[in-house]
Amino acid sequence: MVTARPPSRRAFTLVEALLVVIVLAIAVPASTMFLDQRAAQRADAATAARATVYAQAVMEFVLADAASGHALLGYAAFADAGTYVDDPATGMRARFANVSAPYEALGYTFDVAVGPEVSASGAATGDPSKDLFREVTVTVHAPGVGTDRLTIVLSSLVTDL
Repeated sequence: MVTARPPSRRAFTLVEALLVVIVLAIAVPASTMFLDQRAAQRADAATAARATVYAQAVMEFVLADAASGHALLGYAAFADAGTYVDDPATGMRARFANVSAPYEALGYTFDVAVGPEVSASGAATGDPSKDLFREVTVTVHAPGVGTDRLTIVLSSLVTDL
């Protein structure tokens, strides 16, 4: 007669336990490096989106100034770009300070460059009846996580037509 033995319970052997520890020691650091890289990419994507919104806000402010009927603003103000942007009392930076302060606290900076008068094609013709536009370029720099700095550039032609 054959007697039935109760099923035996088998535990991990020491060799199997060591193999599991070795596999985990190899896999975990590699996966955490991957997760760190993905986190930096997500942070840079959020920073780029924020920098784009900031650049659009600066450009909208410039376009509003170009269309303004105020004596110190309008298209004529772009003839002296330094005064338009940096004058401590009436300059664009001074008037834009309440919008830019939260971005500057995060390390964002912006620059506004105003080009010479050009035609609608973007090239200067030398003909004052055709060179009725100026190219305004807004550049926003933002701190990056995965990269050193992120840069967003927007350009637009402004005119007094």
